[in-house]
Amino acid sequence: MAATLANLLAYCRSQAVIEATNYFDPKSPYGNPDGRAAYRQDCRQRSESRARCFADFPARLNKGTEPLIPGAYGRLIIHPAGKIEYTSGQYSPLEIYGALYDYLKVTNNA
Repeated sequence: MAATLANLLAYCRSQAVIEATNYFDPKSPYGNPDGRAAYRQDCRQRSESRARCFADFPARLNKGTEPLIPGAYGRLIIHPAGKIEYTSGQYSPLEIYGALYDYLKVTNNA
């Protein structure tokens, strides 16, 4: 069974998880203000990258039934069997939607 754009979106969602515990102790009543600010900034950056994909390619992403085109799209690799791989550069949650955008841009008229 060929992977679809919906599968790629699900993969991106799974890679885009940002854990608050990586930035500060959520149980602390005072916390770390710098850590909280960095957490909010990273969440905002991830959300903006995702929104850019949906703003520029709404029909393709909302439908989600289009089969994926195998190939290497930067760090995103889609295998002919439908397996999706992403090799992170620095921090996957901040990069994955950029890789999705690149895929959508390259395959837009395919």
